[in-house]
Amino acid sequence: MEHKYYLGVDGGGTKTAFALINEQKELIYLKEVGPSSLDTVDEQQIINVIYEGTKDINVKVDSIFLGIGGIYSQKQIDWIKEIVSKLDIVKKETKIDAGNDIISAFYGALSGEDGIVCIAGTGSVCYAKNKDQNIRIGGINYIEGDPGSAYDLGIHALRYLAKVIDYRKKGGPLANALKVATKIQNYEDITKYFIEAKRTDIASLAKLVTENSNDINAKKIIKDSVNELLLMIKTAFKKLHFEGETKISIIGSLGNSNTLYKTYLLEGIKKISPNLKFVQKRNEAYIGSALKAMEL
Repeated sequence: MEHKYYLGVDGGGTKTAFALINEQKELIYLKEVGPSSLDTVDEQQIINVIYEGTKDINVKVDSIFLGIGGIYSQKQIDWIKEIVSKLDIVKKETKIDAGNDIISAFYGALSGEDGIVCIAGTGSVCYAKNKDQNIRIGGINYIEGDPGSAYDLGIHALRYLAKVIDYRKKGGPLANALKVATKIQNYEDITKYFIEAKRTDIASLAKLVTENSNDINAKKIIKDSVNELLLMIKTAFKKLHFEGETKISIIGSLGNSNTLYKTYLLEGIKKISPNLKFVQKRNEAYIGSALKAMEL
């Protein structure tokens, strides 16, 4: 009997994982290499990562799914599929597809079952599947704001600090913590910080917001941010017309740390519908990609 093999790829801004499973869903190959997110690295880097991640696979693969960060167009998907089609592991009949890495996260968290998955980490995005329908909400770009994310908390904290610096708002525990962490003390400092700060620098400030949740300003920032993530969940729930018990999983450190953010989030999910059942993720995203490959 000839065995079948399914390759899943989960590519992000820091690393790319390649996972090969068999028809029993057993993991038989796992390799991590460098980043491959389309909004992080150039095309040659992505090509190098794909070849590096697959060069040690010594079987022909029946189907491949690549969940790559930064994918937003069919043109990008077609380009990646063309690259993969030239690999030695590909047969004439091998099925190949690609999509945004939230699809990998979804299939990993719920093992491909219907439901809703939201990422609440540095960025934010929501993906849902119900029978033959699916929808992606958010995750457009951090410049759009990544509402409900650590970046969202951080950028709103900085905007609050700017108002403290020029006396539009009163200071407090959150402002003091931000000043210490960023070394911002005056108008010149904060102007320079806004210009030079990286996305991850701003997202790292989210911890200061959640740690100072007794501060009225921090509490408002948290509440507003959670409401943005809840809006994604509510939209997905309504657009796909879920009926009966619906699984929902939250991925990312912000959404899973025991803070006021998580408290507000779980309370809000219950208000959307009593049918929403919070569940922990079952598998990593690279397994999710492999499970998605099995469906092709």
